[in-house]
Amino acid sequence: YGPDSREATAVQRAYAAINVGADVDEADSGSGDPGGTERVLNGGFEEGSTGWKGSTASIVSDPAQLPYQGTRYARLGGTGKTTNQTLTQSVSIPAGATQARLSFALHIETSEINPHVYDQLTVTLKDSSGKVLRTIGRYSNQDAGAGYQLHSFDLLEQNGKTVTLSFAMHEDRSKASFFVIDKVSLLTR
Repeated sequence: YGPDSREATAVQRAYAAINVGADVDEADSGSGDPGGTERVLNGGFEEGSTGWKGSTASIVSDPAQLPYQGTRYARLGGTGKTTNQTLTQSVSIPAGATQARLSFALHIETSEINPHVYDQLTVTLKDSSGKVLRTIGRYSNQDAGAGYQLHSFDLLEQNGKTVTLSFAMHEDRSKASFFVIDKVSLLTR
């Protein structure tokens, strides 16, 4: 029952699930091994826009919004008018990888009250020409809720490729929605 035991890791994961204290890497087996090589540069946004392109002014530290971890995060939307914002990063998944796991924490707040999709965040992988290789997920004002939700996806089908990870937000002409992104990670083995 030491600090690197499976029991200790299970307790840390339980606390992380309800956003108490530090998060635990889900790839961690409890053995103390972090679980691979990180392919995302500055996935916690602690170094500002380093590694990211697009709407980098959305990378902020604001006491009005708690980050998932650290002090910074990317907050897309929240204008209450027609807006499109995108954050992208080129990532490589080496040939011969046996694991490629993308994960990120997402918190959504909205002022929308009608049961319709008005504001949306789309997470995709694109090739060098901008063609969508895979839509990872679509999240909308309908998914708003308290706290951060962790999302995790297997990307092993992109083995041997360099792809662009894209977070693209569209907000309609009224009532604001925020899409707060933190702890973006792509671990490969």
